[in-house]
Amino acid sequence: MLCVWPQRRPLSERILPNGGTLITMPTVVILGAGASHPYGFPLGRELRDLICGMGDTELQNVWSDSNDLHRAHDFIRVLSTSGYVSVDAFLEAREEFVNVGKLAIALQISRLEDEGKLFPPVAAGAHCWYEVLANALFSTDLVRRNGGGCFENLKIITFNYDRSLERYLMTVANNRQGSGLNMHRQEIEDLIIHVHGSLGSLRYRPYIPNATADAIGQSSQSIQIAHEADDASRGFKIAKEALHNAKRIWFFGFGYYEPNMRRLGFVPGQPPRYAAKIWTQSIGMNSEEVQALEKKYGYTPCTLGMNQGASINEALRTLLSI
Repeated sequence: MLCVWPQRRPLSERILPNGGTLITMPTVVILGAGASHPYGFPLGRELRDLICGMGDTELQNVWSDSNDLHRAHDFIRVLSTSGYVSVDAFLEAREEFVNVGKLAIALQISRLEDEGKLFPPVAAGAHCWYEVLANALFSTDLVRRNGGGCFENLKIITFNYDRSLERYLMTVANNRQGSGLNMHRQEIEDLIIHVHGSLGSLRYRPYIPNATADAIGQSSQSIQIAHEADDASRGFKIAKEALHNAKRIWFFGFGYYEPNMRRLGFVPGQPPRYAAKIWTQSIGMNSEEVQALEKKYGYTPCTLGMNQGASINEALRTLLSI
């Protein structure tokens, strides 16, 4: 069943005392690796390099059996000399390494899940955008006007395995003073759709950098690499329903990998499936690349001007104020 989105409030009713805005237009944010990068998580090439740099001590913490350890060494040797810039691309070509590769990915992402990196003074740059989103979601005024329905106009689709965004939002919700918010883990986790899986629910898997070998092993079974993804999965079905109902869609930190675009319903050469206004984050993209996206997928993207030097925070504030 398709959800019915409430009517949008006028701008005067969307400005909050904390400088944020109510999210009253049905909005879907689609995240790639660049969205988590300001919080210390790697891009594709960086993840490959982290895995290739693992030493014996680190490997033995996860692969205690000698045969498994030998397999891990073999995987790293072949990956490092394969010329592939991403682990996913390598594992698509060498499927015999998929299980050990997933374990290595889960290990590296787990080591970076540190709450201290999500907040000042560590996370204090102009591209640390979680703060802007949180201030758009959480406020006393929002609870008074909206009955606590902070997330009714927002869905976040992510291709990332890390759980930094949900951890940030949970921590902020718990620590706001006088807000009257009574947020539950499940509400925030339902906001974020991990279409390729994640390290696991925060309800059962703590957000800590020193997870046990057993926890890392379980997490590796909860993630999918790109070529394993199924567009008929529950996650992609929920994602496409949200996109169908959206009035605006924002791609952020996204690589526009064609199979992932297809799974979301953006098919080259076909008319746009969604009526939403589409915004693209354009850090690192020139005008020709943006125009190529428009031609390939048949929509007119509204860039946020970030290639002219605006910060991610400024771009997000612009998007939320429209």
